[in-house]
Amino acid sequence: MDVRVVGSFLVSCASLVLSGFRIIRLLEVFSSSVSFLFYRVNEFVSDEYHNWILWAPIGIGLGISIFFAFCFNLKENIDIIGSNDFLITCIFGAFISVFFHVLYKKHQIPLFTFFSKATLFIFIGFYTTYIKTANLSAPYTIFINQEKPVYIEGMIENIEHTASKTRLFQRVTIGEIHQNGLPSKAVINIKSDDIPLENGQRIRLKVFLTPIASQLFSGSFDPKFSAFLQGVGARGFSVSKIRVISSNDGAITSRISSLRNHITRTIHKNLAPPCGAIACALVTGDKAALPREVTQQFSDSGLSHILAISGLHLSIVSFICFAVFYRLLSLFPYVALRVNLYRISSIAALMVGLMYLQISGKNYPAQRACIMMFAAVFSTLISRRTDSLRTLAIAASFILAFDPFALMSISFQLSFAAVAALAAFYEHKANEVMHEETRNRPPKLIKHRQTGLASSLYVAYEKIRKFFSNSIHSTAVATVATVPFTMFYFHQISVQSILANIIAVPITVFLIAPIGILTMASMPFGIESALFPVWGKSIELLYKTAKISSENLSFLVWNVAPYPKMFLIISIAGGIFICLFKSRLRIFGIIVFIMGFSGIFFSYKPDFVIDPDHKVLAFIDYDRKKMLVSTKMSGRFAVAQWKRAFGAEHVQKFSKEDQATSEMFSVISTPKGFSILVCDELNEFYMKKYHTDFVIAKKTNFKTDDKRVLIIDQLPKNMGCMIFCDKNGFHLMFSGK
Repeated sequence: MDVRVVGSFLVSCASLVLSGFRIIRLLEVFSSSVSFLFYRVNEFVSDEYHNWILWAPIGIGLGISIFFAFCFNLKENIDIIGSNDFLITCIFGAFISVFFHVLYKKHQIPLFTFFSKATLFIFIGFYTTYIKTANLSAPYTIFINQEKPVYIEGMIENIEHTASKTRLFQRVTIGEIHQNGLPSKAVINIKSDDIPLENGQRIRLKVFLTPIASQLFSGSFDPKFSAFLQGVGARGFSVSKIRVISSNDGAITSRISSLRNHITRTIHKNLAPPCGAIACALVTGDKAALPREVTQQFSDSGLSHILAISGLHLSIVSFICFAVFYRLLSLFPYVALRVNLYRISSIAALMVGLMYLQISGKNYPAQRACIMMFAAVFSTLISRRTDSLRTLAIAASFILAFDPFALMSISFQLSFAAVAALAAFYEHKANEVMHEETRNRPPKLIKHRQTGLASSLYVAYEKIRKFFSNSIHSTAVATVATVPFTMFYFHQISVQSILANIIAVPITVFLIAPIGILTMASMPFGIESALFPVWGKSIELLYKTAKISSENLSFLVWNVAPYPKMFLIISIAGGIFICLFKSRLRIFGIIVFIMGFSGIFFSYKPDFVIDPDHKVLAFIDYDRKKMLVSTKMSGRFAVAQWKRAFGAEHVQKFSKEDQATSEMFSVISTPKGFSILVCDELNEFYMKKYHTDFVIAKKTNFKTDDKRVLIIDQLPKNMGCMIFCDKNGFHLMFSGK
């Protein structure tokens, strides 16, 4: 045998042995790394294990999100996961949960029980969403189109009131419509105000139905999905008189709804717009009559939270009622010496808060505030302290478990984000104060007299300073916590709120709330007409605050173009880390939270936008903050949304360069240096006469395969479209994709 062959063979064997040793060494390093990582994660979970309840709503919300992301599709028909696949998913989720729980019982490893509970909560969110969606999908019908009015018969489930300067109109949600080809629930605007309707009545009327509007562009509000969550399949307006077939059943819910409607009508009767609409938003939660410009002014000034009944309103009403009951009971020494006035007054305040919740329409922020108030009162009765974050987590878990669609509500997201940030901030602040007290530092010397006028003035000054300081801190924290949501949903960043809330919150707390309670309490005695003018003046003061702030501080509002939803999710994840963790991982959460703002650099800035019905085409000039539209006669809502989303300050029609042509005919130049012909109908003559880079036409009378030509009528309907132009041609982005 050749020596060289033997030598090469031995070298190969040695190489294999060395490679084997290296692989073994790499496996040892990998194993030790995994063990170290598992140890560190398990140690971290063990440290945070006592806060597992804080993660319950996170798991439920994750299950809800997984369902809507992968198992749900809203088209002309409702597509959800098949029953067999769902059964397999449920069994698999239960198996994983039990598996990790058994491992924990056997090895006492906190990481296993964490995965067990996480799987359980995700399964709860996924399962409850499936059940509610399946029950809603069975009778649900998406209305497509209609050419003639039809008679419908159904039961009134909800009533809202819209107002003009002289008349009050009703917008009713009619359910139990059992007619072929029609949705089971529809929202109808009643044109006549002759008959005051009530919840629970069964009515018959002739209506003209229209389909639910589609999403305008990716990242915007989706009316069709929102209507599905409410079970609404169509909208419309009445064209005949209303015939009441049967009255309500007299149940407690119907009586509360009748009282709510009566209060709304009384307020509109005694207060002129927009003060009447603002008062209804504060008392009954009916915001249908709010003019669009008023809503925008409150949004720009950062005062929208005042119009949405939430913890602020419930806490004000409950505190006033608590103080009144406490003072009244203290007037009777026999009662004061034998019962705990604090507990009795707390229960009375809770009852008033529950009543206010029913009258206000039971929106999600009010439900959250009421659950937290119940927890606070219950802890008072058993002489225990409450933890704000834990109470908030319990409230979120209850709401999401019984109504998983709440997660998709913007008010739910804004409310819980703001309250979670405030609870975490004040908990951190309280820990700092406690840490300072443990250092046994000598108290600061107070350089004022301990008695007399100077002392009283100093105490009053300290209370006022503390009130405004807390107000500024709370507003700043809530503003930062809700900025990702306002950027994504409302396409703006506003820091006016810090200045506007310093004025608006005291007006609401010390003027509007007390006078409003007195006004509502005087209604059964028929003397409310004497208090309505005073209440109206205080509400007008709030409205002027929002108006002056939005007009004079407009430089503190910045427009944000639509951007991918992924960055909102990143900010939410960072906010969860900041609020729930007590360790140094909060720094990591701050980094992740800030990373979510990088969505600004990935925003969509299309050259053209088309509404889902192909009625309006708009060109956006970002340099001049101007928008050119094909028509101003239709698509006003779409134009208003585009104007807000893309920062346009002026809206004009396309210039009509050829008077002999149809309505839309213009040649425009984009900031990128392209020339584009925009017209109603394209023919070969225009193609030869106008040598432009691109052509956008509504229709054409000849066939063309030119990539530089875009025909609007050939695009899919019921989907908004954003059009981007570059040297390679057109790039289209449809809504919902």
